[in-house]
Amino acid sequence: MSTPEERENRAAKTDREAWILLVAERKARDEKTARLRALRQAASEPPPARKARRKSSRPSRP
Repeated sequence: MSTPEERENRAAKTDREAWILLVAERKARDEKTARLRALRQAASEPPPARKARRKSSRPSRP
């Protein structure tokens, strides 16, 4: 049989592992949310204005 101390240590270890997983999942979700927010913002912005082309000085056809 294990002592109460051993049981407590084992419980603390599983709690710590669960917390690490929770933090990792939260971090991944936050990164995904930030990426989606950036994509959504980029989609809502108008495209960059194109510079007007200058007409060439020489004619294309003779």
